[in-house]
Amino acid sequence: MGVFMSRQDKQVGDWLEDVQGADASSSRAPRETRAMLSPTKRQKRGASDMHGVLGLVWGVAEWVGRKQTHEDRAVGCVLSDGATFAGVYDGHAGSKAAAYAASHLHTFVAARAGTLRQRLTSAFDRTERAILQTGITDGTTACVCVVEGTTFTTANVGDSRCVLGGGSRRRPRAVRATTDHKPELVNETRRVQRAGGAVEVRGACTRVVHPGCPLMLATSRTLGDAVCKRHPGLVSPHPDV
Repeated sequence: MGVFMSRQDKQVGDWLEDVQGADASSSRAPRETRAMLSPTKRQKRGASDMHGVLGLVWGVAEWVGRKQTHEDRAVGCVLSDGATFAGVYDGHAGSKAAAYAASHLHTFVAARAGTLRQRLTSAFDRTERAILQTGITDGTTACVCVVEGTTFTTANVGDSRCVLGGGSRRRPRAVRATTDHKPELVNETRRVQRAGGAVEVRGACTRVVHPGCPLMLATSRTLGDAVCKRHPGLVSPHPDV
């Protein structure tokens, strides 16, 4: 799954026209055809309303691949203070944590006073506590960005990534705007070890392992994953902002 925010241009306009055409055709199509456009298969959606001083529009492209269910969620919206918000939530072991974060995290950002850093940090903490208190056992990454005027701020836990693109069609450019929270990173490994866990190669990647935890996550920070949070510090919910 991917979500973008961009200034309006011909390429983005063509993409959004394709989305609107697909939406119109799917509403007239029989049920079996509409299912192909559902979030469990392939789907593109977006909003052509421009907002902010940069005139941003947003869109989402998602594909479940070989899985039977779609565990990821994405959101693009305008906050109550006029800032533009976009977020991607990559769920695992279920979709409830990702769905909760996609429905609530941006509202928590808008509801709190303070600097944007404080609001984002508080929103992640509030989302984490709510997911665990509601009895949700699965987990999700969270990668969000907020555009206020011409200022671009990111916050993330997990290995979903924010990329800042630019350049031209002939010479496109892309720069990572966030760091993936992988277990093999030195600071992540140290925290996992202090919590009594270890970082081991299992299969094709490194994973967080703990003798008291049945999950072996390929990322070292998440929201949710209640069984991991029984061991403080093993898998962190705290974002980089």
